[in-house]
Amino acid sequence: MAEHPYDPDQARAVEAGGNVVVAAGAGSGKTTVLAGRYLRLVREGATVPSILTLTFTRKAAAEMHVRIHRLLAGHADEVPVREQLSLFDQAHISTLDSFCSRLSRNDAPHFGLPLSFSVDQEGLKKRAESFALQFLLEKRQHPALKILISANGFEAVWKEFFASYAVRELRIADPPDHIGDFRRQEEFCRLQTAQIFTRLDALFNRMSSIAREAGGTSKILIEAAKTAEEWPGSGDLAEREAWGELVDLAGRKLPRKPGSNVKNPDLLLLRELIDEMRPLQEQAASFAAVLNHREVYRGIAELMDEFTAGWNNIKRVQGIVSFGDVVSMAVSLLKENRELRTWYKEQFHHIMIDEFQDNNELQKELLYLLAERRDRFSPGIPAPEDLDEGKLFFVGDEKQSIYRFRGADVSVFKRLSRELGRDGIELGTNYRSHPGLIDFFTVFSPLFLVPTMNPGILKQNSGP
Repeated sequence: MAEHPYDPDQARAVEAGGNVVVAAGAGSGKTTVLAGRYLRLVREGATVPSILTLTFTRKAAAEMHVRIHRLLAGHADEVPVREQLSLFDQAHISTLDSFCSRLSRNDAPHFGLPLSFSVDQEGLKKRAESFALQFLLEKRQHPALKILISANGFEAVWKEFFASYAVRELRIADPPDHIGDFRRQEEFCRLQTAQIFTRLDALFNRMSSIAREAGGTSKILIEAAKTAEEWPGSGDLAEREAWGELVDLAGRKLPRKPGSNVKNPDLLLLRELIDEMRPLQEQAASFAAVLNHREVYRGIAELMDEFTAGWNNIKRVQGIVSFGDVVSMAVSLLKENRELRTWYKEQFHHIMIDEFQDNNELQKELLYLLAERRDRFSPGIPAPEDLDEGKLFFVGDEKQSIYRFRGADVSVFKRLSRELGRDGIELGTNYRSHPGLIDFFTVFSPLFLVPTMNPGILKQNSGP
């Protein structure tokens, strides 16, 4: 049978050696590439049971199964292909969630779950809303919760803050420590506030020197001198931890910035100075504001820890988990259980994953654990140099990652090629849509995203 007519980019992806990252948008032939690579592996001696092929949806997994089987059947005149075709009922082609669910059942009681647990994302959404409503009503007199509801409205706090966060982020295997996160954030804010205000103090002193040394009657320089003289410095306020007063101090109005056409060297210096000071003022005000309201943040963190414990207990009692739960459980078991990790590493010699744009750091960690060299056992997540050469084949759509579709983290996808020490491959030809339509949706998709509150604010800025 004639070879499949790949275009040059597809052929490069099919034949690439080592661990490979392929950027492939919708309609670029990624299923063709994955099926072609599967055929190539079989031709070179790989067995069907040793190839793990993962994708995102059941529909995509079913299509992948059909396409790969059809391609192998078309080459059944080749002895290695015909032999493996007879073993195709043992093919491991599934969604990543299904694979993680099977893996996690090896030790579900370790997480307080029955072996018969089920993955029910939609069912969890309804349960999360019910539990969040009950929790909020019970805690309605909590001072921090009153402030949160007053600022955002009850329904937003109920559905977007607590219920949505429960399903998206709260996992049985690695529940977040909100209080610990807040303490780290508080310490980070203290450090940043001190550093930024020290810099602002120096810049106001510099402004005073420029205006004083320039002399003359320039209105802008006179205004700058007056502003600098009225700046009291932050030392005493910081020592007293007068965070509210520091917020006000950071918000002080700067003098007018000289226009872009000025020639006077002193005005040029003043212009550069003001350009540096404005973003520093905004940062100082933000960090000081967190510290000024730290009791509210701490109260919310305490509530979130209590809510997390209650929510995970519901999942244990009812034996229902989320997609994120099964991935986190799988990662946890592979990290801790040497025998289990060894078994899976020996079982699968090749791993292909489609639609990697839908995966976050945790899912990348799962694949690194599965791809670890068989003579290694890292205490945590294996480093790129500890991976089997040629075991991983990632296909992902970087454009979709930009819009954070289902928790996607574009930085994870971007780092893969660098981590694996190889240039990524891009499938550049779209066989489904007109290029103009692709450009349109790439540009305008963000306009249709509805922003939601993110309890992860307690984690933001928790470190440099």
